[in-house]
Amino acid sequence: MLIVYILLGALLLYAVAVALIFHIAFASRPRLGLPRWLGRPAAPSPWETYRAQMEEGMAWFRSQPLQQVWITAGDGARLRGRYLACPGSDKAILLVHGYRSASAESDFACALKLYHRMDLNILLVDQRGQGESQGKLITFGILEREDVAAWARWLDRTYHPRSILLDGMSMGASSVLMALALPLPPSVKGAIADCGFTSPRAIIAQVMRQNYRLPPKLLMPGLNWLFRLRTGHSLDEASAPQALAASRLPVLLIHGEADRYVPFAMGRENAQATPLATLASVPGAGHGVSFLVDREKCEKALDNFIARVIQ
Repeated sequence: MLIVYILLGALLLYAVAVALIFHIAFASRPRLGLPRWLGRPAAPSPWETYRAQMEEGMAWFRSQPLQQVWITAGDGARLRGRYLACPGSDKAILLVHGYRSASAESDFACALKLYHRMDLNILLVDQRGQGESQGKLITFGILEREDVAAWARWLDRTYHPRSILLDGMSMGASSVLMALALPLPPSVKGAIADCGFTSPRAIIAQVMRQNYRLPPKLLMPGLNWLFRLRTGHSLDEASAPQALAASRLPVLLIHGEADRYVPFAMGRENAQATPLATLASVPGAGHGVSFLVDREKCEKALDNFIARVIQ
């Protein structure tokens, strides 16, 4: 009988741990967190060094004549975007921010003015469960890839651009890459992905192991079961390398070699999945700051890619 009680107690502890991790990882606005003693000391945010540049870029974007637009996702969630027209241009770029970003524009703060100067109409969207978009769960690209495809179709039929580029940062980059395996309008000519991870399972396991000293092999089965129960999807049903291998669209991958959140090895794995990928690596750049660390290199890579793909 004692053994039964021990097994039941262990099972209860496992269920509570899985439910807590699920809430912290997937809830759009989590109210609970893991105990502090589980977490490793956080590294200083690489964004702080570039705060002034970012604030200037965000202020520029917010001062522009933005049009607020909405679509309804496949599961009924209302998703918000902001559209900045570039008069006379028939080219557009769809920008998708990362996981729990402070704002959609913060992830692209120093690229927004550049894209506008490059004669691109800009559609900047709030991912589900973030910003002004509806959604109770963030799904690391599983549902978000469908949203990216829906936004691309909306952009195509609403403004009829000759060429569309998809562009994402961090989780937004992975959402964009995974969307390449879905039906997209012919006007979508290519994708840009900055520091994207390979798959939802891989990045969740990485954060568990590196940031919280948790055993992914033990916890992932229960986490995936609960994810299936809540969303009807599996964490394993999509990955960036899988989508890239199935796509015929060219991609530009940008990744910092000192990224401690999404390891550079993931960027390399994404690049190796297709011969149509160009990888621009930035030595010394942490997560999401490649453009800020080596603006000249990243701008040159963007110029070359955009000229080749849509001009």
